[in-house]
Amino acid sequence: MRIAGIITAAAGLVVVVAMGAEELPLIAFSSEPIANMDKAKMEEVRDAGFTALALVPRKTSQALAALDIAQSAGIKASFYTDQYKTNHIAFVNAIKDHPALLFHYAWDEPDVSLLPKIGQVVRDIQSIDSVHPCVVNLFGRVYKMKRWYGVNSYEEYISRFLEQIPTPVLSFDQYPVLIEGRFPSVPFRPVNGECLVMTNWYHALETVLDASKRSGKPFWAHACLCAMRHQPDGDNPVPEEGHLRLQQYANLAYGAQGLIYYDYRTNLRDVNKSKIMMHGLALAVDGRRTTVYERVRRVNLELQRRAFVFLGSDVKSVRHTGESIPLGVTRLSEKDLPTWVAQLETPDGGAVVSRLTNGGKEYLVVVNRSAERELTLKIKLASGVKYIRADGTILDAALYTDEYWIDPGMAEIFQAP
Repeated sequence: MRIAGIITAAAGLVVVVAMGAEELPLIAFSSEPIANMDKAKMEEVRDAGFTALALVPRKTSQALAALDIAQSAGIKASFYTDQYKTNHIAFVNAIKDHPALLFHYAWDEPDVSLLPKIGQVVRDIQSIDSVHPCVVNLFGRVYKMKRWYGVNSYEEYISRFLEQIPTPVLSFDQYPVLIEGRFPSVPFRPVNGECLVMTNWYHALETVLDASKRSGKPFWAHACLCAMRHQPDGDNPVPEEGHLRLQQYANLAYGAQGLIYYDYRTNLRDVNKSKIMMHGLALAVDGRRTTVYERVRRVNLELQRRAFVFLGSDVKSVRHTGESIPLGVTRLSEKDLPTWVAQLETPDGGAVVSRLTNGGKEYLVVVNRSAERELTLKIKLASGVKYIRADGTILDAALYTDEYWIDPGMAEIFQAP
């Protein structure tokens, strides 16, 4: 099994290409003790639709053992480890030639004071290993900039990163599906009403997309795969399929070329020390599968079947509909529609509407912006337009009515005639 990787084209642009069979990178971050990971557990990750696993080894020997297991299970592996901060040259030399290695997860959520140091680490790594990209994952919050980042705006944060860190890919995280108020106990679900979606999440997506286009660097984005208590912005619920679909389809609609889920399984002792309580992961503490495992498996398989629309795509525009629209985005107008769409309305909610091209074809992607409510899409299409179903098959859109009822977080995809 070979998955999509990152290379630098002769023209100097960084692009995502397929090595062998085209697969969208779907990466599970697992902060569990690495000793728990054997071949059967790696195969279980692959069965859930993930193409790679990011682990947290403390020693180089643990990373090498994990790479061997990953190779035997037909999956890729990467590592988030202090080895990149304290011993990066020796660590990279030890793992760089292993065929199961996907990328170097060099740093996570830095503030700007650390950027010069991280820049040197990245340059060191890339001088040793020009095959596997470095990834430095950024914060995704767009407020309290002085407190979180030491800058005046999120745009400045991204610009400072691009100026000082020579990574071939952008990466950021924000976990936008929240419970209104604090949930009191298990089962970590809303007590009253629906979950909320942070509107400034789209501001972050807008900023990262703009930076990606300006720099010629693709970006990767995260989704929350567990319930987390005591997050700065609120509590994340046990993820439902609508929560997962909304996060990942919105990421893809904005052009993400790799998707990372946090957290697949966790080390509860470490989490409790940091006073963040986590629950509802894909694997329980005893290693058995939970309902979340099946939910993310269904979503991953669906995303992979539609990957041909998104992998290597060029986003032309992203607009929003709805009575109110999120912070920092642009409302859809008639002039934003392609010539083959005569009308597009969402009378009972809001949607992300993305126009993108891929492989000489033009697509329109409409994502229900609610994680829990169905959305009505009224759309009039020209003759010859194709409809991309959830299983990836392509049919004549004329077989369907002009009204679609989009499930929570789901995307409807149409292809130009």
